[in-house]
Amino acid sequence: MVLKIKDIFTILTIVCGFMVLVFSSVSDFFIASLFIIIGWMFDMFDGFYCRLTKTANEFGAEFDRIADLIIYSMAPGVLAFFAYKQYNIHLAAFIGAIPLVFGSIRLARFNIKRAEYPGYWFGLPRPASAIAIVSFLNSGMFLKLEFKEAGLIFILIVCAMNLSTAPYIGHHNRKFSKTQKGLMVLAIIAFILSAYFKKGWDYIAVLSIIYIASPLFLPEKKKSELRKFLANINK
Repeated sequence: MVLKIKDIFTILTIVCGFMVLVFSSVSDFFIASLFIIIGWMFDMFDGFYCRLTKTANEFGAEFDRIADLIIYSMAPGVLAFFAYKQYNIHLAAFIGAIPLVFGSIRLARFNIKRAEYPGYWFGLPRPASAIAIVSFLNSGMFLKLEFKEAGLIFILIVCAMNLSTAPYIGHHNRKFSKTQKGLMVLAIIAFILSAYFKKGWDYIAVLSIIYIASPLFLPEKKKSELRKFLANINK
């Protein structure tokens, strides 16, 4: 079997996951964190290239799921372990295992029963949970926490939402309005400004928290529609 160009992006995503382990082990926390973001970008390029060239196939789909498990579940767990290692090795081992365990359960559940609705994900998407964990561990909020055990609660909530059926707005099969596109542009500008003032991770962490809570603010009509869809899936 010959690998296609889209599979190269998937390989690069996996390599980024490995690099998180490499740089975390030598205490270069910033570069390790950056590799998760780079891996996410490669994963996005992979999907974009597949849609553009219409080269999706069964092998690519399975290969991509393996890469997703590594970059969105294993890599954040590795990062969490090394972030907590200096405080408490036992707590670090426990926290580091959480993203991988929850992400693996989500993947297995998805392979058995898929619940796909245009424009929405059910359960917090793993890329969002990975970015939330990475940004939190790099943020001023985490550095100022007097009791680092409080971070365990945040990571548990993030990973628990992976396994929930809460509806999250997604980009697949969704057409964004001009207003929504404008807000995205403003968000990017705000991120650039916050990065300039060395608050980029805090900005992403705040956005992640808003996204995690976003199902609470969906219109009741849409919530009811999505609940009925899930009920039909689970029959």
